[in-house]
Amino acid sequence: MIEELPLFPMQTVLFPRMPLPIQVADARYRQLIDDCLEKERPFGVIRLTSEPNEIRNIEVGSVGTLARIHGVQTLPDDRINILVTGVNRFRLCGYVAGEAPYLIGRAQPYEDIPAIPDLIQPLHEQVSEL
Repeated sequence: MIEELPLFPMQTVLFPRMPLPIQVADARYRQLIDDCLEKERPFGVIRLTSEPNEIRNIEVGSVGTLARIHGVQTLPDDRINILVTGVNRFRLCGYVAGEAPYLIGRAQPYEDIPAIPDLIQPLHEQVSEL
């Protein structure tokens, strides 16, 4: 199932079930957070691989993670601090043209392939030694 999803490009990765504190200063992303809080819905954190001013260059097919907001702190200078937790991963299928000041993508769930313990154990041992 493909759904529309507000996108928050970042130069970091959010993993499912992991917390991530974010400080939001840009007005368009404060609006994204306000919209998500009002509609009680998650947004998508997707890794920004280009310069911050080239956010529209995120490739279709990129994988991101749904972020659920758990806490918001408004700061005196109009910035906000939020705490999110990663939920599920998604694949970006395209963009939606709209009037929102932030990116909205078409996204579908992305299922991870389960790990095979016999293949992971030797890698775990190599990493532990390093």
